[in-house]
Amino acid sequence: MFAGKTKPELRKESGSLLKRAQKSFNRIIQLYFVLSILAVLAIAAVVRYDVFRDNSIVIENAHAASIVKPETIEQPVEIADCASAITVYSKEYGVSTDLLTRIMKSESGNDARATNGKSTARGCFQFLFGTWEYYGKMHWGEDFYTKIVYSPKDNVELAAWAISTKGTGDWNASKHNWSK
Repeated sequence: MFAGKTKPELRKESGSLLKRAQKSFNRIIQLYFVLSILAVLAIAAVVRYDVFRDNSIVIENAHAASIVKPETIEQPVEIADCASAITVYSKEYGVSTDLLTRIMKSESGNDARATNGKSTARGCFQFLFGTWEYYGKMHWGEDFYTKIVYSPKDNVELAAWAISTKGTGDWNASKHNWSK
């Protein structure tokens, strides 16, 4: 390739090779950037919980996808809202009703359908998706996939269990609102 060429010819050819290498490198960087964006979008699409106008809830994750209508969720009358669920689960898990109520009011104001526009926090205790899944699988095992973050019963039960076993650390961001 370089045999028998003069120095000016070699400089010209090596410059040409360098330009082609730089173009190839730039293409690789552009491709890497595009693939990185696609990977982020794919990860963001793996877990999604949405409530639609008809109040159906779509739950999707890597393992399951289902549409649940609120009327198909079996809930006893006494667990119609966050506060009612606290009454039941504070006793079951030995957590102060007052503590659970203060945290819940600070997090959602007793709104089981509360969402945070700046994060994935949802429900009575504003569980982030990752925390909901981590604690949910730890507490319920495979039954986790039947639980709904917007259900007062499920959300409060998991919060009461988490506080009874792990403490209140997951709610430290709002502690200034609920601590005495």
